[in-house]
Amino acid sequence: MMVESETAVRVRTFDILVAPAPVRAANPTARRTRGLRALAVFVAGLFAFNFGLAMLLEKGPAHWRDPEYGFRLRSLEQKRRQFPDRKLTVVLGSSRTAMGVRPDVYEASLGDPLGAPLLFNMSLAGAGPILQLMTLERMLTDGIRPDAILLEYWAPLLRGDGPYREDRRIVAPRLRESDEPIVVDYFADAEDVRAKMRWGRTIPAWYHRRAFLDQLWPESVPRTERTDAAWAPLDGWGWLPGRKTYTAEQVEKGWPQVAGFYAPLFQGFAVAPVADRALRTVLARCRNLGIDVSLLALPESGRFRTMMTPESIRLGDDYRRGLQREFGVPLIDGSPWAEDAALPDGYHLTQDGATRFTRELAGHIAPCR
Repeated sequence: MMVESETAVRVRTFDILVAPAPVRAANPTARRTRGLRALAVFVAGLFAFNFGLAMLLEKGPAHWRDPEYGFRLRSLEQKRRQFPDRKLTVVLGSSRTAMGVRPDVYEASLGDPLGAPLLFNMSLAGAGPILQLMTLERMLTDGIRPDAILLEYWAPLLRGDGPYREDRRIVAPRLRESDEPIVVDYFADAEDVRAKMRWGRTIPAWYHRRAFLDQLWPESVPRTERTDAAWAPLDGWGWLPGRKTYTAEQVEKGWPQVAGFYAPLFQGFAVAPVADRALRTVLARCRNLGIDVSLLALPESGRFRTMMTPESIRLGDDYRRGLQREFGVPLIDGSPWAEDAALPDGYHLTQDGATRFTRELAGHIAPCR
């Protein structure tokens, strides 16, 4: 019997340990099946994510889609919980009322807050009659029914043709499904906007990326494209603080832009049919719901008024008087309540100007019926 040497045993053992495993031939059908299964799982997950996000954007907090409206709504709901027994008066208007009406100043002026209306500012930048109507309908959908409304009346917001079309100032990503009836009735490119809204529900993460970035990582957005200036400084009453201080150089630097937009507006001024229809719908809707409405006029500077033509002033005043007769709405004329120094760009009040304006306004806010 032959005895193997220790060396030979070690060599054989080493050979066994390092010998490669037999290679099995790949099965192309199995590989394709696994690949298709992984792709199907990915597509299903992506669909579920987009569907869920679309539902959250539609039914979740309003500020995810439209922070300018949504943060105001959240603050208003908090005030309603804080003062559940007080009647609600809401301010609807543009950036002029957003910066000009300070509910906190009104609140501080009250001798007995619990016996006075609760004032809240729901104004949105660039809002004319269409966006005022949309804001009203959104509030009603969101369970907020005001007892009274202070509705900004400013003739320039009623010119809705060419570069002054209001629907062009309402970007599609901020619109929700409940806004579609207003889109259909008042937007010139309604079908195009509705197609964008449908596309947004398909890929919501990409479509609403700007709103997400503006809220979560604003530094990643170019300063000229950011929207947070319209809502980030809001106080708990919906007031958007305007300028605190300014220099003569800043005023002169900004004036060409103001004049370049508004001087042509007053030339050949006319009330656009779509603006007229939207404003009458707001007033009729409030009348049917028993909501008291007062028109609110804010001041302009003397320099700004030099751009107005006598005809544009007459048409704006005549149109407003006609609305008052038809709907029985009063006018709170706040046009004399500010000096030119409080209106550096001619039509937006400074913070101190808004304080003085609101103190005057407080005496004109009637108790709700």
